[in-house]
Amino acid sequence: MTKVKKSRNTVISVFGLDDNSFRQSSVDFFNVNLDKDNLAFVDYNRLSIQSDRLSLKMNEKLNKYLFRLFSSAATNKAESGLKLLEGVRECNHTFLGYSAGRPSGNSMGRKMKPIFLEALAFLKSAYLQDQLSLNALRFGIKNISYDRVSDITVSVLKEYLIEYTQNQCAQHNIECDTKTGQFVFDIESNVWEQKSYLLPNYNGKPIILIPKKLISSRGKAVCSIKQFVSFGFKTYIQNSPEVQHLKTDGKLTYKAYKAYLKKSGKSLKDVAGELLGSKKEILLDFESFQRPSISEMTSSDLEDITNSD
Repeated sequence: MTKVKKSRNTVISVFGLDDNSFRQSSVDFFNVNLDKDNLAFVDYNRLSIQSDRLSLKMNEKLNKYLFRLFSSAATNKAESGLKLLEGVRECNHTFLGYSAGRPSGNSMGRKMKPIFLEALAFLKSAYLQDQLSLNALRFGIKNISYDRVSDITVSVLKEYLIEYTQNQCAQHNIECDTKTGQFVFDIESNVWEQKSYLLPNYNGKPIILIPKKLISSRGKAVCSIKQFVSFGFKTYIQNSPEVQHLKTDGKLTYKAYKAYLKKSGKSLKDVAGELLGSKKEILLDFESFQRPSISEMTSSDLEDITNSD
């Protein structure tokens, strides 16, 4: 008996773009399933390699925001850092995330404040070593995951993503008919502001579209912590005095080093934090090394996300 393929309410199907033969492969945005959280996130690393006008503007704003966040920790201005985090939210309008059910979109301030305060020493050391990147937050701070980094990215860049959404809607004749208030970060005044925008909607829920070239899933994430620690092992760790006792026949393998970490109860985040706080510009070197291998997820990969239950 032939299994009937379940119909998916995606942006393309709901707004009739499929009538004009549009598919994931022929649109610029991620064609999310509008009935669920799609198991994907906005990947800071994919954004960092883009050179179109909008991406350059987004990168500039995000880099300025990160400089202020790290420098507030480095100059012992924790209150300024906490204010920078006030507008970071789980944005349910993108239909991305790994939450059980729809996220509420509430402020993440209560979650981020203790994490930020606990990480002040690390953020200061990372700042002094020129590690001003969202990867530093993900690699070096406990409870910071791909999802949380994505939330920060979307929150800071929301105004540009709304501009992108409106442009895509104009291109595909999708009506923006829902006026919605959004917290956006004003880079000039350094504060979060509430502004109103017109967006498309699905069952009364506003939609913010994301360029598909910025999307990752956990299985397709780039610049992972495993890759960073492996890079650090090859460039610094294997020659450090404290691990020379692990050598066999004058050689130290990464496999032996990982076994040593497991036995000593040391996590990859512990190692990454030490590298970020002591090896100047290691993160810049790692990101430069990884950049040529970063490629856009395929249409098939993206469709697998929207079709999964």
